[in-house]
Amino acid sequence: MLHALYALQGYDVIRSKSSLAAAAIDVEQRVMRENVGIQDQIECAYGGLNVIEIAPSGDWTVTPLLLSPERMDACRPA
Repeated sequence: MLHALYALQGYDVIRSKSSLAAAAIDVEQRVMRENVGIQDQIECAYGGLNVIEIAPSGDWTVTPLLLSPERMDACRPA
């Protein structure tokens, strides 16, 4: 959504997943003044299955969880 809004206003599109997450957090917490966490915004920006670690400073790291093809097949609906 942020990519589309920025493009419509003529701004450069956010290129990194980290900067997209940071922008989404800023919009929700500062602009909309919502008292929310940051996990959802980070997960949406990065996509996939991840471990998200958030430091007390607010910095975060995202580590993708890679599943074997056999495990992926076992998780698919029949």
